[in-house]
Parts: sequence; C-alpha cells; structure tokens
Amino acid sequence: MEQVYYQNLKCPKHFKKDIEFIQIKDVLQQSEAKSLFYCSQCISEDNFFKQQNYIFIDQVLNEGNEKIIQKWPPIKNNEILQTLIDIMQYSSDQFSYIQQIDSYFINLKNQIMQKLDQIYKNAIQQAERYHTADIISNYQQISRVLEFRKLLQTIRQQNNLQESQRQCRIFIQSVESQKEKNQVLLENLLIQALDANTCFKIQEANLQKDLILKQIEQIRFFEEKEELVKNMSKTNIEQSQKVKIAQIIDLIGNKSNFCSSEFLKEFKDNLLKLSSKIEINYVNQMFEENKQPIDFSKINPQKLELIKEYVEHENQLMINQNYKNQIINSNEIIYINQIINQSKRLQYPEIFQAFDQFLIQTYPFLKALCKFPENNYFSQRFQLNPNYQQDILQEMVINSTSFNEGISILKSLKKENGEIQLQLNRDCNYINCISNIILKRNKKYIFRIQIESSNGNCFYVGLMKKSNSNLQHGYIDSLSCYFNNIQGAVSAKFTQSGMNKFFNCSNFILSNNNTIELRVSQEDSILEVLDYPNYQYKISLNDVKKIDFMRQQDLVLYLSFWKKEIKITINYAKIVDGF
Repeated sequence: MEQVYYQNLKCPKHFKKDIEFIQIKDVLQQSEAKSLFYCSQCISEDNFFKQQNYIFIDQVLNEGNEKIIQKWPPIKNNEILQTLIDIMQYSSDQFSYIQQIDSYFINLKNQIMQKLDQIYKNAIQQAERYHTADIISNYQQISRVLEFRKLLQTIRQQNNLQESQRQCRIFIQSVESQKEKNQVLLENLLIQALDANTCFKIQEANLQKDLILKQIEQIRFFEEKEELVKNMSKTNIEQSQKVKIAQIIDLIGNKSNFCSSEFLKEFKDNLLKLSSKIEINYVNQMFEENKQPIDFSKINPQKLELIKEYVEHENQLMINQNYKNQIINSNEIIYINQIINQSKRLQYPEIFQAFDQFLIQTYPFLKALCKFPENNYFSQRFQLNPNYQQDILQEMVINSTSFNEGISILKSLKKENGEIQLQLNRDCNYINCISNIILKRNKKYIFRIQIESSNGNCFYVGLMKKSNSNLQHGYIDSLSCYFNNIQGAVSAKFTQSGMNKFFNCSNFILSNNNTIELRVSQEDSILEVLDYPNYQYKISLNDVKKIDFMRQQDLVLYLSFWKKEIKITINYAKIVDGF
C-alpha cells in the first residue's frame, strides 16, 4: 500500500491536535458555519457525534487510489460498500483466478494434457474478464475518490483551514447530491463482483479431477485382501456421512430459523445424494470453545415469538429513534414510572437512568408480563404509600361562606380523631364550603372525602379561590368535579366545572364506601379525583385549564351541596412527597 505523508492541519479549537476526520454525510443541509473537520478531542467533546458521518482523512489519502473506501462515496445503504470490500478482500487473500487455474492444470497435465489443453485456454480467457482491477477502476470512476484524494492532498499542503473547508464542502456536496445515482451504479458494480465470485467454480473442477483419478485407481488385475478392508471402511464412511448430514440438518433446522419441514426434507435428500460423490468433512470441533448452539426445541411457539420480537426490537432501537421514543412513551413504562417515588428519582438519578434504559431494552418481555387492564388505570397493587407524609387533618376546619346564606345553614362537626363531618340544616341553593388551609403551590396534597347520600342528591368536590368564596359559586372557578347519586350509585358527570378529563373510562362510579380521593399539586398542574380504595377510575383537570390553575394564589379545598340528606366526611388530609 502506498503511504503518503503530508503536513497535518491543526484543529482551530485544540491547537495541539491534528485534524484527523472529515464529515462526508448530511453536508447538503448543513450550515456553512459548521466545521467539516474534527480532531480526536472534538470527537470526545461532541455528545452527538455520529461516527458513520465521518471518514478518516489518512484512509482516503493512503488507500483511495487502490482500495474501496468503506464510507465513500456517501450513499443510503453502506452494506453495498462493505460487501464490495469483503469480496475484494477475499479475492486478494486467495490466489488470483489465473493462478488457481495454473495450479490446477499443472497438477493434471501429466495425466491427460492433450485432452485438457483447449479447456485450459478457454478457462484462462474467462478468468481475464473478471479481473479485480476493473472493479476498482469502476469504483474510482463512480465515487470520484481519486479527486477526493487529490483535494485532500492539496489542502494538506495549503495549510489554510477556511479555504480547505470551502473546497471540501463544495466537492462533498456535489458527490452527496449524486447519492441516488451512485447507489444504483454501485449496486451494478456489486452485481458484477458477485457474478465473478459465484461464476468461478474451482471446487467443481477439483471434484472432476478427483473423480478421474479415483476411476484410474480402480484398474486392478488381482483382488487384494486390502479390498475387503476398503469395503468395510466404505460402510463406516457412509455411516459417518449420515451422522454429519444429521448434524448439518439440526443446525439449519434450528427452531429459531423457522425453516419449513418441506425445505429441510428436500435439503437432506440432496445431501444424501451428494454424499455418495463427495466427502462431507469439517473439523472435529464444530462449535467455538465452551459454546453450544442454543436449544430452541423445548421453547413453546409463544416464547419463541417473543424472542424473535426481542431481536427485532433490539435492531430497531439501534437504527430508529422514533421507535425508541414510542417505547419510552408506552403505557407500560409510563405506568411503572408512576409507581416509582419521584423524590427517589431526584435522589438517585444515575440509578433510575439505568433502570429506565433497562425498561426500554426489555420492553417486549415487559409488555408480555405487565398486562395493565384497560379499566384499571391505577390498580391497587401498584398504589404506593408516599415515604413522607404530614397529617394536616387535625388543623383543618371546614366552614361555609356568606354566599347564599351558607353560614347559617351548614353544620360542621370536628371529631376527636380529626375527622370533619358536614351536613345542612335544611335544603338550600348550593353553598360554598371551604377549608381554613390555603394550599401552597409547591406542596402535594391528598384528601379523602366520604359521601353519604340518597337518590337524586348532587354535590361538587374540588378547589376554589378563597377570594371568590363570598361572591360566587365555587364551581365557576372551573377547578371542581360534579357528582350525583342515581339509584344509589354515586358517579361523576361531565360538566364545564373544570375537572372533566376521564382516563380509560367513560364514567366514574364510586365503590360501596363512596370515598373520593382528591390529589393536588399546583406546580405539577395535577388536580384529579380517584375512586378510593379501588383506583379504577380517574378524572383530572381539563388540559386547557392547567396553565391558569398553576397561576392561582389562594386556592382552598372546596365542597358544595344543597340537600340536607347528604352527609360529607373528610377523614384524610395529608401533605405528601409524591403520588
């Protein structure tokens, strides 16, 4: 290989470093301000460095005139270039076609030279049509690699980074703009190379030579005792051939290959026919040291399909960012992350980052194992008790405001255990019942409210602005949820009162104890009600209301009802560090 040495350009960012790489992909849409040249330090500092978009400058300079360059020219499918490289490597590692033919005929000419002379000449003529230099020459013409090499030689001598970059950008853009055409031309070149590789059948010629020599060896004037031994040996060889064929069939017919039984039978029959003409030989050590093929035969079809899905999943993760984003946003991973305490995430970010990556990598198995019911958004088995809780029930008081004469109508009873019971003296218009505690924006709250009501009774649960509590209905602030009792079942209804976004359900029905759990986190824009303790349903604040909700200053717990038959009990009020 020709080695050429030029004065190295210095990196403008890292003055002690030589420029080693040049970008050759995604240059068409690139800003002129973006540098094409990279040193080793640039690579280590670039978190978004894509190795496939860069090429080693010395590789083009030293190999561009005689080899196929792995990434040049830029095309969509780099496997074409890699296959060309492999074929050329194979051809260069082996004897040339003409040398192999020479070797073959030299061994054979003393036996039947006169009969094979014409065949020899024909074979030489055919081999000359597949000279590897033609493929290299065609590649150089398609890829313009010699121009690229000459350009890089020139800029090495100029030592003018700005001008060098301008010239390289113009050239690379001109080549990259032809990538569709170049791909077609390289595909045709690949076909030509493959044609040369597959048309050359030296093994078959050797087989014919061996058959001729074996036929000559059969000439006998006397039967010798060794002949009996040979017959016995032939039987052993045939049996050995059958064993080897069975091993080959087992490898090809591995359950993970999904080969049809018809194909395996036909392939086995063909091998048995060939075994009488050729010897199937391979080294005794069929497998790598301390390795055995994976036995898929005992795995049921469902699990095998899961393994197949996992392999496809891994491939997609490596090449498809959109697919990875879909996995990250999948219901399974979202649900599991909701289980994990958010404060722990902040405390141990590196551990949870690794855990998130584990969930992404094992998503096919996760999806198969974690079947989250459609109607059970928060299953009780996944309900966590927050690590930190501050009970505020003892200090909480619920009173009615002067709106609709509520002060004289509401009976509010504070029990020794902290529970608050609310009931009306008489039927009235909706009144505003609010807490004495103003909720803090940076705190998370959980309230549990038990309802006792009869058929036809209605009520509101949620939040309202304390500054509006003496002026208007609380539901006008659009931070509450409307419930009613229909034939003994308390359920939520869709209204314009703010909390009307139903999750995984078209209705919301309380369990027998008729307890509502209200969750509040202003800074996270969370305002939602759930059915406690089943957590089968959830209703949250409408998305269009969330920004306004986060801006509010004086929010308090809000309850409103108008029938004296309703009794409301607040039996749980805590500040928590996560839901």
